[in-house]
Amino acid sequence: MLLLLFDYVDFEEGSRAKLTFTRFALESSDGCSKDYVAVHNGGSPGSPEIWRGCGSSPPPANPVVGMSNRLWVHFHSDATGSARGFAFVAQEETLGCGGIMHGSQGTYGHGS
Repeated sequence: MLLLLFDYVDFEEGSRAKLTFTRFALESSDGCSKDYVAVHNGGSPGSPEIWRGCGSSPPPANPVVGMSNRLWVHFHSDATGSARGFAFVAQEETLGCGGIMHGSQGTYGHGS
């Protein structure tokens, strides 16, 4: 059995979407072939992949920041083995004069 879950993060135009992983524990495999989370820079599965991870290591650049207001998050599992899962906080970054202002946020997770 194969399990696929998709999450779409969408904020206001003119901002950037940002994901901070607060928990990351998936099944380890060579090349992340069994269980993985992939983050795409855009609003669809065809958008460029900017990070893919498995095992117990969150992204090296945590948070993962998109180049636009949309991120597509894809969770893939081969439904064998188990781990605690993952959780992330989605935040909006609005670029303004003199720096970055932080806006709305939400929390999302799979597992315990």
